Amino acid sequence: MKIPTSMTMDLPLAELIINPTKDKQEELKDWFEMSVTPQEKKEADIERAKRDGPLLKQLGQEIGVPFNYLVFGYTTQVEYSDGPKSKAYATVEEFRQDLLNDYSCAMVTKAVWLLTMSKNDTLSAYGENYTEKDVESFHPLFQKWIESNGGTVPKQGGCYVATAVYGSYDCPQVWTLRRYRDLALSRTLCGRAFIKAYYAISPTLVTWFSRSSWFNATVKPLLNRIVDKLKRQGYRDTPYDD
Repeated sequence: MKIPTSMTMDLPLAELIINPTKDKQEELKDWFEMSVTPQEKKEADIERAKRDGPLLKQLGQEIGVPFNYLVFGYTTQVEYSDGPKSKAYATVEEFRQDLLNDYSCAMVTKAVWLLTMSKNDTLSAYGENYTEKDVESFHPLFQKWIESNGGTVPKQGGCYVATAVYGSYDCPQVWTLRRYRDLALSRTLCGRAFIKAYYAISPTLVTWFSRSSWFNATVKPLLNRIVDKLKRQGYRDTPYDD
């Protein structure tokens, strides 16, 4: 079970990316001198900041989200309770591909959601503070960018858990579940309450557990049984447009 427990940020690298100038290098000089990081690594970080800064600015303009926000995501590593799962990006292109391939990551750029779920009212991304409302406003921008680059995101009201388990919003199993949602659940008071509760919690569940082998091994057999039962009741698994 992959439960995020902490984050680490490469603060000097992030600050250098924001402002890869000699002034900033001088400002960080004491940190560099106190750090046990090998000299070659320090020099490599400076070169990387000079290289990656313009690329992240370009990516921010492409998506339409603030540059500092992307820097925060790019330089943040997440640690999980079930082992060393933290990830550091080697290149901006790797980060870009991760955003395109993982909508839950793209929505809030690599674990920034952990901060928005904290007691803090704002999250600081190197000089800029963002509220949860600000973060929410970035989601449509990410969706539009992903779709324009050939990626897919769950549609509004999409079956988040089923989509994560089966790998697509448009597949036979999810078509059956969507039919049941629209033709049965949505027509009763209890059903509508269930749908509302499901869509309130399922994006977070998918963000936390969708990459866990435990999650898929447990949920997929259950969904398969539900889908088989619904098909026997007459809910087809042919293409469905909601």
